[in-house]
Amino acid sequence: MALSAVQTLSMVVGAAYSFDISDYVAGPNKDNGFINALRNSDVAISTLASNIPKITADLITQSVPRNKIKSFVERATRPGKSGGTSLLIFGPTPFKKGALRIPLVRPRPKIGSVSVRGVSVPVLLELGNDGRKGGTFLGLGHAEGKSNGANSEQWFRMDWHASSTLGPHGDWSDNGYHFHTKTGFD
Repeated sequence: MALSAVQTLSMVVGAAYSFDISDYVAGPNKDNGFINALRNSDVAISTLASNIPKITADLITQSVPRNKIKSFVERATRPGKSGGTSLLIFGPTPFKKGALRIPLVRPRPKIGSVSVRGVSVPVLLELGNDGRKGGTFLGLGHAEGKSNGANSEQWFRMDWHASSTLGPHGDWSDNGYHFHTKTGFD
């Protein structure tokens, strides 16, 4: 499974043109940090790209994300049972509650597919948040189940805000963005 950062970003940009995001945005001026993150997405993308080696190293060497990825590969390639497993890209979310109207079931449009050990696995883009979380610029994980409400497992995420919880958690900040590879997966 070799999904490059460029392929991922290309799929996300392509998805942005496949539906009307204004259906989900209610008063974007409610969350200036979110709007600024979207306006400065070129900075975010370059920051993400410069952190790919560290993200990749943590996904390989840390047991929690490594086990999640291992579970994804096993489920995706299980004969006759792979139909409900998807690679999931977490799209940008506002930090403040109420800044993004989301239905009980968050939209997850299909933006492509990847081959995992010869099995085609859909790539979905999740938009919105559940009201308890927010501040994500981009993340990667997988979903178990066929519905938009299927359980998801996050492998890593990049938040559009710096963090005050650096240190023993193993997270780090760069250029005003906060990265989670070992923590923050509640």
